Amino acid sequence: MGESEAGAAKRAHLPDFLHARRDAILAAWVHRIRSLAPARCLSEAALFDHFGQVIDRIADGIESTSPPGHQEPPRVHALDRLGRGFDLRDVVHEYAILRRCVHDLWRREVGTPMPFDELDRLETAIDAAIADAAEKYTQAQAHTLKTLNRISEAALGTGDVDAVLQELARSILQANGVTDMAIILLCEGDDLRIHAMAGIEDDPPEALGTRVGEGLAGKVVAEGRPIALDSDELRAWLLPHGGQGDTRLKALYGVPLLAGERVIGVACLGARRAFVLPDEEKILFRTMVERASTVVVQAGLIAERRKAEQEREKAMAALRAEQNRLSQVLHQLPAGVIIADRAGKIVYGNDEVARIWRSPLIPSERVEEYGAWQGFDPVDGHPLRSEEWALARALAGERILDQQVEIKRGDGTRGYISNSGAPLRDEAGRIVGGVVAFYDITAQKEAEKQRDRLMDEMRFLSEVSEVLNLSLDYDKTLARLTRLLVPRLADWCSVDMVREDGTIGDFVAVAHGDPAKVALVHELRKRYPTPQDASYGVPHVLRTGEPEWLPEVTAEMNRASARDPEEVEMVLALGLRSYLSVPLNARGRTFGVISLAMAESGRTLGARDLALSQEIARRAAYAIDNARLYRIAREASAVRDNLLAIVSHDLKNLLGTIVLSGAAISRSLSDPTKLPKAQRAAEVIQRTGARMDRLIHDLVDVAQIQMGRLAMVKRMHDPAAIVAEAAEAFSAQAQEKGLTLEVAVERDLPEVSCDRERVLQVLSNLLSNAIKVTPAGGAVAARCGRRGEDVCFSVSDTGPGIVDEELPHVFERYFRGQRTEYKGMGLGLAIVKGIVDAHGGWVKADSRVGEGATFSFGLPAAANTPFP
Repeated sequence: MGESEAGAAKRAHLPDFLHARRDAILAAWVHRIRSLAPARCLSEAALFDHFGQVIDRIADGIESTSPPGHQEPPRVHALDRLGRGFDLRDVVHEYAILRRCVHDLWRREVGTPMPFDELDRLETAIDAAIADAAEKYTQAQAHTLKTLNRISEAALGTGDVDAVLQELARSILQANGVTDMAIILLCEGDDLRIHAMAGIEDDPPEALGTRVGEGLAGKVVAEGRPIALDSDELRAWLLPHGGQGDTRLKALYGVPLLAGERVIGVACLGARRAFVLPDEEKILFRTMVERASTVVVQAGLIAERRKAEQEREKAMAALRAEQNRLSQVLHQLPAGVIIADRAGKIVYGNDEVARIWRSPLIPSERVEEYGAWQGFDPVDGHPLRSEEWALARALAGERILDQQVEIKRGDGTRGYISNSGAPLRDEAGRIVGGVVAFYDITAQKEAEKQRDRLMDEMRFLSEVSEVLNLSLDYDKTLARLTRLLVPRLADWCSVDMVREDGTIGDFVAVAHGDPAKVALVHELRKRYPTPQDASYGVPHVLRTGEPEWLPEVTAEMNRASARDPEEVEMVLALGLRSYLSVPLNARGRTFGVISLAMAESGRTLGARDLALSQEIARRAAYAIDNARLYRIAREASAVRDNLLAIVSHDLKNLLGTIVLSGAAISRSLSDPTKLPKAQRAAEVIQRTGARMDRLIHDLVDVAQIQMGRLAMVKRMHDPAAIVAEAAEAFSAQAQEKGLTLEVAVERDLPEVSCDRERVLQVLSNLLSNAIKVTPAGGAVAARCGRRGEDVCFSVSDTGPGIVDEELPHVFERYFRGQRTEYKGMGLGLAIVKGIVDAHGGWVKADSRVGEGATFSFGLPAAANTPFP
């Protein structure tokens, strides 16, 4: 089979597959069917028989949406197999082999197991074919046995036909004076065979004939009347027919033996002495023959009866053996089989019935008692009435295919069966009983329910994803999500998010069908917030990153968790019955919780709800994280644009200053009196160049920090000397602004391994900022001391301070607070943090509005320099 054909097989549905691959299925089937004893001696043509048409009919049955009627190919095939010596078990086994061949070929060529719906229809179609074949086989077999029984019952008495005929011949010969011989022949088709002779020792006369229509006896049979020939007539009649004549025979007379109106033989008389048989002897002979016909017929019947009885004994033995085999087949079938007589009395049930029902078969004497079987309609759940069961419908003349019923088994569990039934009819077509076969389809139904649940969940998750993708504003998105989850998944849904300080505030979103209860849960959270270190609820889920699931929430549990009677009353008013919380995790970080609860609906949250909720939380977390990253990217883009504007503006101003100062120098060079002015302009150019250099170096440092490539040369240095050098560099600037610059260094500090220039850069950035934000008359302090195993450096000011909301962000790149009129580019403190981090140290900022700020950083003390 080529690739194109294989592709077509994968795309085709089961009926097309059966039609297209019929020859391949037949080839595999013939190979396997040789294992059956009756098939070993048959030719391939005899094995094929009508089975190709059977496969086509099964494919057509799968395609049809209406229940199939009698299927001719399976019935014809069953009759053929009955004539070839197959028993019913062999016929059923042929279909089992067919089922296996179809499954194997499908799996080999399609590459996947057969879908449940295709498998169900294949099994139903094959079972229907088996039912038709079994029905026809049983009817034909029963008809044959009944015929034998009728023949056996009709043969009354005993007797020997030839003995009766021989006595008749002797009696006729003795009763006729001129008669020399008597011969009796019986018809055997178109031939005549002598059964009795008297008065003759040599060959019988040629004139008698041995076939119907030939000779005297043949003519009697053909015409059905007595015929007499004298010597002249006999000679004249024989010669035209090629006979040589018989000079010893002078007269011949034949009379038909009749069974009713049917000629069964001929009785003949012959005379050698008389040329013409007397009329008296003819009448006597004819009378004796006519009366003897009844005796002959009776003797024949007796012989036939004797023979029939022998045949009947053989047939009964075969029937008993066949019934035994049929019983074995029914007991081995993977289906429950129940047979009832015309009145509805259960007369047979195989072992599979008790296995499927998990209890012995309930005996029933009539249809009205079928209601004792506990079955329910799978659609509306109503209990099945007696007349609705497939067996009752079969007794009413209906053929039933795949009646699905939910049953309550003997052990109290529920299951599903598929019933197929048909009436049993005699030769006249009268219903004499009913049969039903049923399979346990509980696993199949559970698989279908599982599939439907999975499809519903996939559709629901698709809706969730659609809601999550509607907006990058995750507050609005989470509100939409909670409204989607209620009441479809739960009665309550809430979402909590971690705030910047790591605590939990009010709900980000809450959904419930009753707005009053939504207001109640907000009031409950406000008045009785869950402790941040609680070992249960949202704080616990946030800390552990693991879900929390309570399938059942009792009133006692609610009372135990409440802190006073009023909280108990509010919690009980919510009516919670079941609860779960799942974390919002993304990139190894837990930043929120989705909580679901059941209340007035009476439902509970199960394991599948937990798994579905975790998938929803996973999708929501990534959507929120993506929205957050998008917002950060947008903010970073805005900061970048703002930075470029600032840098462009600052560089433009600095370049403008350089240009103006250069022009002033050019004008001053021609006038010696203006040299002092030119000198001041040169100094301005130097300072401006230094600022431009500082700006460029800051940008380079930020880029290197971001890439992790900040260049450093570490050596052992005295921290006190570094602080003193940094403070001395800014003493003139502080004095010029009217500030007090204080330096405080503890004695006997250990050395630190650091890049001296980079640490000076950190202190310079901190001191420069402190001097800029501190008003005249204020103070700036540079300190250095021990803190644990680190050497701690700090710079304090008495400026306006930093508001609490800005403190977590002061070390971020491009962040510029609102505390002063001064607006830098937001790089200095980011560079501070980058340099300290590169040394393996720490950095922090403390401040109170109106009291100033303190920036501290620590560097590890050198390992070989112990503390005194």
